[in-house]
Amino acid sequence: AATGDWAAIHPAGADPSALRTDPDAWRWSCGSRACLSYGTLAFDSGELDPGGSYRVHLILADAYSWQTQTYTASASSEVFFVESNSRASNISSGAPTDALTSTLSPKKI
Repeated sequence: AATGDWAAIHPAGADPSALRTDPDAWRWSCGSRACLSYGTLAFDSGELDPGGSYRVHLILADAYSWQTQTYTASASSEVFFVESNSRASNISSGAPTDALTSTLSPKKI
């Protein structure tokens, strides 16, 4: 990741080559716009609708199309789900875990 790159969470059905400009959640890819460090990006499950399915997309700083007014992802995660229960909302990737464990993979062109 480089300066200005960011990660965006969109509904699972969103087209990675035409992502809208208002994601459900987003973070700078390195924790800040300056991209001075590396680490893990954390998203609060409260930012997403319980019962929804989503994907995380890596958006490079120059990925905006002025013509279509959309972004193109350079990599996308597998689909993950936000589950709601009486205690709290949990994010899972289908595996038996309480946390989202998903890796970004290059999009297929």
